[in-house]
Parts: sequence; structure tokens; C-alpha cells
Amino acid sequence: MPARPPEEAMRLALQAFVEATRKNVVFRRLLRYRPAEALEIAGLNVDCLPSSLPVRYNETSVEITKEVLFGPKSIVSDSFTPWPFELRLVRYGLKPMALIHAPALDACRLLHQCRASSLFAILTPYAFDAAGDASAGGYINIASNTRPAAAELLGWRGLLVARDLRQLKLGWLSVLFHWDEFLGLLLGYPDCCVRAFRRNWEAACSSFNGEVGAALLASQSHAPVDAAHCCMNVFARYFGFHLTEHFPCGFNCQATVRIGDRLLKGLHHYEPQYAAELARMLSAPVLYVGAEGTYMFPDARWESAGTVLHYSRVLSTIPESALMTLLNTNRTLPAKTEYGRVMRFPAAA
Repeated sequence: MPARPPEEAMRLALQAFVEATRKNVVFRRLLRYRPAEALEIAGLNVDCLPSSLPVRYNETSVEITKEVLFGPKSIVSDSFTPWPFELRLVRYGLKPMALIHAPALDACRLLHQCRASSLFAILTPYAFDAAGDASAGGYINIASNTRPAAAELLGWRGLLVARDLRQLKLGWLSVLFHWDEFLGLLLGYPDCCVRAFRRNWEAACSSFNGEVGAALLASQSHAPVDAAHCCMNVFARYFGFHLTEHFPCGFNCQATVRIGDRLLKGLHHYEPQYAAELARMLSAPVLYVGAEGTYMFPDARWESAGTVLHYSRVLSTIPESALMTLLNTNRTLPAKTEYGRVMRFPAAA
């Protein structure tokens, strides 16, 4: 019997797992109470694992077809889409897996490009709509109208890319069953940050329009906030710069510091010019003013006492704001200011 094509084999494996959660109560109980044993039975054993993987099988109804999982083949050579930073890290072997979100057509194009580069890739089982946050420069913090994905390339889709097929399957299942903690571990996030994210996400959604960075800042009583590593500049992503995808459990998280050091060192090997530029931008001080925007100061310097910032350039998520005009006029900023919260980041080692 000829071997099944890789796409069909992956589809059948995922479908079999989902069917087992629907029809086999023993398997569901194993996932909840002894997940390591359940995944070993399914041939998906992995080291990083939460204590429970509950399944609400009656709430899960998605199409598991090749078109939904991999998109139409008609766009394989449609056009080239530049690789996002996270996918490049996977290609270099610096990350085990990445999850990105993009308009469905772009996600499908990237899927085929990744597979052509000998990486495993699959579209996640849900589609959603996205609207950028004006105060975050159009950055998307919250998805809306999440729904089971269809074959048509409508809305936005998630794309999982990994170097290991087993990891990719588990990532897809984690998105399907909302195993958020497991997904974070599979993506290489620190356990402490994974556990803290749910609490921070709830605070972000209830009070900060989905801005987890704002929720983290609110938990800090002192001003300015001094982070332990430049990779903790979670607001730089509003200007197109980030090193780690996860939000740290706190701005002194040593597990995140180690990841940041490792990623920067690896990136210097593959993309030395971009690594230097990224480190420089992530080290820039930030002024966060909530709905009135976020401001970043590349190439700024602090006075020796660290009480006043001197700068020659300002980036803003709301370039036409009154505060932007004022900042462009002053060229100095106190570390403790009435405008908002100031964050400082050390230069990369």
C-alpha cells in the first residue's frame, strides 16, 4: 500500500485524536487526570506538560479537512510573503515552535513557504476578526468573532510552525481545546510566565483593553519601572520590535532574562545587523500613557543620577497627539512624570 501524503497523514492523526476525545470517556479522563499517560497512548508524549488537559468535547466542532488545515494549493506559488521574526527564529533553531496571526491569505502563503523550507506548518482551527487599537498604533491586542475556520480564506488565522511534527500536532490540539498553559510551554515560554499569564490577561481585558503590558505596569508601585532585560520592553512591539513573544510574569523574571540572552546571542550569529538594531531599540526608554498612547525614545540618555532623560527623537503610537507635540518641544523627561509611567531597560550585554 503506498504511503499517505504527509498532509493526509497529519489530518488523519488529528482527526483520530479529536474523535477519541468525543467517543472515549476513559481517554478524556486520562487527559484530565493523567495527561502524560494519555499522550503516550496517542504517540504524542512530551516533556513539558501541565497537570491536567481537560476536554469539553461537546463545545468543540471544527472542520478537519486539508483545505482548512493547509489552505488551497492554488496559492502555493502565488507570491512571496516576508517571514515574520518568530518564524525566522524557528528556522534558525532558536525556538522550538512559533504561533503567529495574520490575514488568512498571508498565513496560508507563509505556511507553504515554511513547508518548502523543511519546517512543519499548519493553520490553527479557528478564524477571527481583528481591529487594531488606535492607542497602540494599530497593534491588535484582542480578537473578535472567533469561529471555526472554513476553507475560504476569510478573516485572520493562526499559523503554527515547528521543527518537530509531534510538537506541531500538540500545538494545534492546544489551540483547539484551549489548553493555553500547555500551548505556552510548547512555545518555549517559562513556566512561571505561563502560569501568570491567565491572571494578567484577565486584568488586561477587564481594565486595559487587552494590554498585558499595562496590567504588568499597574502591579508595579515604584516609578520609574526598571526592567531586568531589554527583551522585557513589551511596548516596543507597537513600533515593530520584539525579541520574545511571551509576557514576563514580572519585570525581574530571571527565566525571561535567560531566554532573552540566548535569543540575542543566536540572532547575532544569523542576522548580526538586525540583532544590533533590535537590541538598540529594545533598550530605548518608554513612556506609557494608556489611551493617550505609548512613546519610545531611541538613542536617549539618562543623567548620571537617572532622574532626567535627554532625547533627540520620539516615536509615538499617536503621532498627532498633544503630548507628542509637547515631547518634541521639551527634549527632556523626568523619570517621575505626571504624564504616565516611565520604563527603563538595560543595554543588551
